[in-house]
Amino acid sequence: LEDKIIIKNANTLNEINSNDKLKSVILELIHISKKDKNINKEFINKINKMNNYESFIELLNYSILKNIQPVYTQDINIKINKEELNDYLKVKLYYGQSYINSLINLKDNMYACAELGSLEFDGLISGKKDYKKSYEYYLVAANKNHPKACWMIAYLMLNNRVKMDKNIMLKYLNKSIKLGSAAGYNTLGLIYKKEGKIDLAKKNFMIASELGYVYAFNNLGKMYEEEGNIEESIKYYKISADMKESWAINKVGEYYRKNNDFKTAFIYYNEAIKCPINEVCKYAYYNLAKYYYENGNKCVNIDIDKDKANKYYLLSGIKK
Repeated sequence: LEDKIIIKNANTLNEINSNDKLKSVILELIHISKKDKNINKEFINKINKMNNYESFIELLNYSILKNIQPVYTQDINIKINKEELNDYLKVKLYYGQSYINSLINLKDNMYACAELGSLEFDGLISGKKDYKKSYEYYLVAANKNHPKACWMIAYLMLNNRVKMDKNIMLKYLNKSIKLGSAAGYNTLGLIYKKEGKIDLAKKNFMIASELGYVYAFNNLGKMYEEEGNIEESIKYYKISADMKESWAINKVGEYYRKNNDFKTAFIYYNEAIKCPINEVCKYAYYNLAKYYYENGNKCVNIDIDKDKANKYYLLSGIKK
């Protein structure tokens, strides 16, 4: 309630029962219930006589336990190549200094090639990113039905890392989706969004989000934000933030800052920079830098620290 967790006990029950926002949620649920032919009038009359806490518990009990709704399910079509997987795991689990060369020696092993594609993409073999080699390794794995490898073929083309071939890109993107890739659904959503097919974009982002793909929540948030529906937008950003996605954490911080809740914003900015270094949102560093200058000191109870401010500013890489 009001962005805080309240544990129900004798002291807090009155706070729960007097909360206007919870009451309006309950009234909306009752309004929906009246239109549901499966819900009898006796149930609705009983709810109307209850306090906030009792009625909300009863409504949740009915909707979750009694009136069970169909859950989205998806067939995952991954075919495990046991021989190749065993060879890959031997290298993965037992080899030491010769690890990468041992992966290369596996030649057309789908699991080894997928990992080598990832290593070349990040520049962890030669010290320099090599997208051409990354593509070549991923292609071997993709042709053996490796879901991520299929998606990476499309990703490399869509992001101009290798030459675009629309037919090849769509072939492997659709193949990744058939194999159950959440990233594939999310990427298809981005393509539909670029084409102005908003409903199809949302549909694919929703499927990817149901599969737990964090960036799909970001994309749903962006779409609602672009439509001017800030409350719906922040709902998705908060889900992504709870999954420790730095850009979304910073975005939630911005939401609170714009609503003059500088203390909460400061907490979110600090959480955003705790993410893995290659995933940290640069704007979180920038926003923290502003706090440690004089203006930030007026918003939250922290000491002015221009050295720390300059450190964060440099880490952001953003020019004033």
